[in-house]
Amino acid sequence: MTASTPLEAQAGSRGISAVVRDLCVLAMKTVATQVVPVLSSLYVASLVAKDSGLSFSSYSLVNSINLTAFLAVSGFLQALYFAAGQALGRRNPGAYGAAIASGAVLALSLGVVLTVLSLVIGPILGLLGLDSEVVALARPLGLAGALDVIPSFLLVVYRVHASLREKAGFVSLVYAAGAVGSAILSVFTLDLMKELVGSVAVGVLICVAATHWLMVLVAALSMRFMPELRFEPGVLAEAKAKLRSAMGLVSSVGWPIGVVMLLESLAPLVSSLVVGRYWVSVMPVHSIVLLWVSLCQVVPVGLGQAAVQRIAVLHSKGELVNRNRVAMTSLVLGTVFGAAIVAVFLSLPVELGAIFLGKAAFEPEAQEMLQHLMVQGGLLVAIQAFIIIGAAILRGVGQTRAPLAQCFVGYCVIASGSQILFGPVLGLGASGVWWGLVLGFGATALALMWRCYTELRSDLAAASPTGN
Repeated sequence: MTASTPLEAQAGSRGISAVVRDLCVLAMKTVATQVVPVLSSLYVASLVAKDSGLSFSSYSLVNSINLTAFLAVSGFLQALYFAAGQALGRRNPGAYGAAIASGAVLALSLGVVLTVLSLVIGPILGLLGLDSEVVALARPLGLAGALDVIPSFLLVVYRVHASLREKAGFVSLVYAAGAVGSAILSVFTLDLMKELVGSVAVGVLICVAATHWLMVLVAALSMRFMPELRFEPGVLAEAKAKLRSAMGLVSSVGWPIGVVMLLESLAPLVSSLVVGRYWVSVMPVHSIVLLWVSLCQVVPVGLGQAAVQRIAVLHSKGELVNRNRVAMTSLVLGTVFGAAIVAVFLSLPVELGAIFLGKAAFEPEAQEMLQHLMVQGGLLVAIQAFIIIGAAILRGVGQTRAPLAQCFVGYCVIASGSQILFGPVLGLGASGVWWGLVLGFGATALALMWRCYTELRSDLAAASPTGN
């Protein structure tokens, strides 16, 4: 395998239309990778929600904890876009192979650790004082969720590799087939799983894990038989020699990203724990709004991944004007998407809830909660779009530690503190918890946007003839 890509054949500054087109095409491919999985997640979650509100509450809590861990590790592994993208920009196949191999080693290592975390989710929720019935249901869900940890992490590394090798379309097919497969498997084994393990939610998690392991097998076969994804023996030998240094680079670049993602996902997790402890009857509605917020992140995440790939390569080549065009275009697209989501959540709050709750969403209490929380959820999606894309821009120029202070203050101090203050302390209930989330994430978004502006402007000024 050689380290050349179609990106490297383009020299010099290009017109803005070409830069925008490249970003949009890659973003659409990246988003397409996740669209069908998102629809599948919606469907299987609706199966659990319609089975039992209490079961769905436990399912959502377990998913929130596992998702927090997954996002932290996935964020850590996003350093591969920088390390491997830089190697591609410099036409260094050995360094590229070492970066991808280091990602696989780190994914396995972290997967083992977080598998153990999933196994003890039940006892952890019990120590936090949550409802005893919710805790009892969460124990087997944690065991089932543990089966899915390692394959999910390995698929992150594969997605980075295939995307950088201009095979995002193939990855989209793999993910689409996996998502459809997990949904079909869940439906056809619904009664069987309920009889065998006594829970629809546990059966769904087992089906999803089985599908992800099959996707790992497909990924391994594609890396063996597809020339674009295969590593030739000479490249592998060079990569092995550079593996230690690559792991150091990925770890040093990745740990701040992982911490930022952990802090970002920790605030929604705190909201679920607070609502689950003080207002357990509201937990199904809260979980549904939080699920919609998480699922809507697929577009800004896709934009961010596309932006960081383009920015990392353009930055390494010194094409700062085109780099900044990519950054601005991704932010504009994120703004448009965020505004559209706010409009949809504001217009159809009860209908969106009914996808999961069915007729229960039209009950007066559920209607009132959905009308309040869905609006706040839409604002949160719009704000998170800025955060996700802004952090991706900074990662693309190698500034992975820059957002740490802003995220710690925004998520841990403002968001988590405001949730507790507005919710249990001031008595604003679940709505107060959500306003705390909006406040904390809003402060973080403002700080990140300012950092992006100063970083890109200073780089460009330093590179200009008068920038001394």
